[in-house]
Amino acid sequence: MSATHGRHVCNVLLRNALEYAAGVSGVPIKELLRRAGDHRPVAAVLDDGEWSSYDQLRAILEVTAAELGGPEGLAFTPERRPRSPREKHSRINKDGI
Repeated sequence: MSATHGRHVCNVLLRNALEYAAGVSGVPIKELLRRAGDHRPVAAVLDDGEWSSYDQLRAILEVTAAELGGPEGLAFTPERRPRSPREKHSRINKDGI
């Protein structure tokens, strides 16, 4: 039995990391999960009422950190804030694109 057997975390941690990495990098969450070796449905992983193992959390954090340039890439900064769909839409209209 592994040292991490039985350790579980709420999916809110995974959801935050995945949504942030996907929003900043543009890589779809499904692809980030594939890279982490996680074959669960995206909806299940993003469900805050569900739980994931420590090993699943670690794999996802390693992939999201790598996508963002290293562990410090997971730190939220206003400059790296993902754009909301509303902001993207208003920019498109404003710029006439």
